Amino acid sequence: MSRALKTQEIREEFIRFFVERGHKAVPSSPLVPLDDPTLLFTSAGMVQFKSMFARPAEAEYKRATSVQKCFRATDLERVGHTPRHLSFFEMLGNFSFGDYFKREAIAWAWEFVTQVLKMDPSKIWASVYFEDDEAALIWEREVGLPAGRIVRLGKKDNFWGPAGATGACGPSSEMYWDLGPEFGCGGADCKPGCECDRYQEFWNLVFPQFNMDETGTLNPLPKPGIDTGMGLERLAQLLQGKNSVFLTDEFLPLRDAVMDIAPRVDAQNPKHQIALNIIAEHARAITMLFAEGVYPSNEGRGYVARRILRRAARRGKMLGLDEPFLYRLTGIVIDELHKIYPELEMARDRIAKVTKAEEARFLETLETGMRRFEDVVEKTREQKTSVISGTDVFTLYDTHGFPPDMTAEMAEEVGMSIDQVAFEAEMAKQVERSRSLAAMHAEEETNIPWTWTDGKEAPHSEFVGYDTHETNVQVVARRRRGDVWEFLLDKTPFYAEGGGQVADRGWLTRDDGTTLELTGVEKKGQEHVHRARLTGGQDFSGNRFTARVDAKARFDTERNHTATHLLHAALKRVVGTHVTQAGSLVAPDRLRFDFNHFSPLTPAQIRAIEDDVNSAILSDHPVTKQVTSIDEAKKAGAVAMFGEKYGDRVRQVFVSTATGDVSRELCGGCHVRRTGEIGFFRIVSQESVAAGVRRVEAVTGWNAVRHYREEDEILGRIEASVRAGSIHDLEGRVQGVLDENERLKKDVAQLQKAILNASSGDIMDRIEMVDGVRFLAAEFPVSDAKALREAADRLRDRMKSGVGILAARAGDKAALLVFVTPDLVSERGLRADHLVKEVAKVIDGGGGGRPELATAGGKDLDKIPEALERGKHILESMLVKKTPA
Repeated sequence: MSRALKTQEIREEFIRFFVERGHKAVPSSPLVPLDDPTLLFTSAGMVQFKSMFARPAEAEYKRATSVQKCFRATDLERVGHTPRHLSFFEMLGNFSFGDYFKREAIAWAWEFVTQVLKMDPSKIWASVYFEDDEAALIWEREVGLPAGRIVRLGKKDNFWGPAGATGACGPSSEMYWDLGPEFGCGGADCKPGCECDRYQEFWNLVFPQFNMDETGTLNPLPKPGIDTGMGLERLAQLLQGKNSVFLTDEFLPLRDAVMDIAPRVDAQNPKHQIALNIIAEHARAITMLFAEGVYPSNEGRGYVARRILRRAARRGKMLGLDEPFLYRLTGIVIDELHKIYPELEMARDRIAKVTKAEEARFLETLETGMRRFEDVVEKTREQKTSVISGTDVFTLYDTHGFPPDMTAEMAEEVGMSIDQVAFEAEMAKQVERSRSLAAMHAEEETNIPWTWTDGKEAPHSEFVGYDTHETNVQVVARRRRGDVWEFLLDKTPFYAEGGGQVADRGWLTRDDGTTLELTGVEKKGQEHVHRARLTGGQDFSGNRFTARVDAKARFDTERNHTATHLLHAALKRVVGTHVTQAGSLVAPDRLRFDFNHFSPLTPAQIRAIEDDVNSAILSDHPVTKQVTSIDEAKKAGAVAMFGEKYGDRVRQVFVSTATGDVSRELCGGCHVRRTGEIGFFRIVSQESVAAGVRRVEAVTGWNAVRHYREEDEILGRIEASVRAGSIHDLEGRVQGVLDENERLKKDVAQLQKAILNASSGDIMDRIEMVDGVRFLAAEFPVSDAKALREAADRLRDRMKSGVGILAARAGDKAALLVFVTPDLVSERGLRADHLVKEVAKVIDGGGGGRPELATAGGKDLDKIPEALERGKHILESMLVKKTPA
């Protein structure tokens, strides 16, 4: 009988077994592959060892074993629906880099599962590549597996790799567990390779013999190796005697937690079981992705993260979870996995906050999107088809953030499908529109050849602006675009826009005193392209000029650039080491810095960041610039600036003290000589620019002084308006005004309530019958939506059963509210959201809501009486449609 091991025990037993056989235990590599642009995520245990398979002679060790965290989005639509498909999973593996080969790999695999795990040998099958006689003979003659339980399969099943576009690959042999005939198809020839669920593959032994290059050519490896992968969750399922991976020890706490908080979970409902599976699995996946800084976005890895979070959130909605809940589950995941992945504990709060913020953002749009989806379904049925059009799928994606796979799942739940081909065509149209727009804006960038002053290309664009703001230059090439001249100089003191720093301002002056003002400097490849617009009678004759940088603007820019470095370092110290730069702008008047973070900076954090930066400024540290090799810079801990590309030689800019670095970054920009030259630093604003990306703006030097003076002037005007005796009395006076305003609001609310009480009694006399339904339409003398809802609640309770259309004049807009009592929703099929949409058209407005309550707004106040009258006729027509023939 198999050992009923917990998942953590399986990890420990596996690593121990292979360490005893000379393997080095290697920690899991990140889910985001290092230095491998061909992979979106780490999808197998061998990814971190690709170079060792390709060059085993250079390998640090010859044998390795690992528990690798992996992520695959290829079968996302099957996750939760089958008992074994996962997006995030762990892979147990043992590897040989030119050391042992098939004989040892097969023998050790057999020994581990039968001797250590005590799995029943009679239930184990093996498959081999159909041409691999060597592996088949090892299984039969050396292991003793009966020939009848060795199956030969083709390339689809038993040839693996590479992981990505290139790398090691080769034939494989897989081990299967026979779950029993009750899981099979009943066919006489049922065996591994059959499409049924009887035989579950649990360990893949890959024999890398080839390296696939960029052309797809298979080149024999100098020495063949071994790459095995065993899904930890599938193995736990088998050892724990479960029918699904979702019932194993690391998933059950997540499922139980959801069942505890979900208002409506039916353990016998197959759809609810699928929902529990999806939520539990995706909670694990987003926890691991967010821990590595893969935040939700609309592209790449971030898009995958957003898809799975939304997939889980929608299933939670199905179970009655209308508020964010996934963030609660991330803590359970961390409790289960932090011992093997200790980095999770350090990121616990950050993961929860990112999850909650993204889920809340999605839930805000989900209800509107679901209403739109219901409308699409109704329209599709009216068109006598079960295929949702590609245009509608695109609208749900583009307007409401529904990924097409989510729409496909929702469609399947109501017996429909989506037109995937037409959706992709709509996406292609959008891409083409974007390209056309970009091309339109790029027309002026059409390549115009340079005219070289000496008739041939000459050396140009040497940047000398670090050391001088003024120098004699020679124009070596020019070209004209309308009234704008572009030119190349033999050398230039002007910094070209790049790395977040704006281009220098400045002038070119001829000996005769004619001066051209620069409108821009841009770096294209190795060229510094300067631009000047000619006005009046100016011409651009002559080749020799004096180039002069606007020194004040440059100095202000240098202040802001060095302050940006100090800000980046301060954010890491105050907010957390997860902070990474996502964009920047360094201009003379301000600096802007975008960074990855999940929540607004608190006032205390802002003060701490300002104190950190200003402490460095007041200490007047030297700002050192040094050109080194890229390897030397990495060893020193230099941070790369966003948007910059680096060669073998790089420029470090750092501020250091005897106790360590205050800041150290790779940067080609312009900086002050000492931090004291910055003067003063002040954060003036912060905002969210994308999911998980915050932006702060700050000022330095005289711009910071001006900002303080502007605030003083504002405070002075407020002081005068509230008649405060001095600035110190201001807070008390403002609070007094707020308290008085709150008291007046309460008085108004009480007055409105009295009006409602007086009105509702008379209004009940205006109830009429429409096709057996009690109906009331009335305008109320209130001024806000809240009061209108109170009126609706009171009338609905008194009517017991009926439909109401209420209106009010909210300022310069008309407000509508429609309610339908629950009995009429279920028995007559009436919906408040459908009714309010039609009535709102009369007042030139729109709205929506739920079947029982919906609201709308409109521009035309004068048509409120007409809208109330039309409401009755619209209700009559709806009741006719709902009446059975």
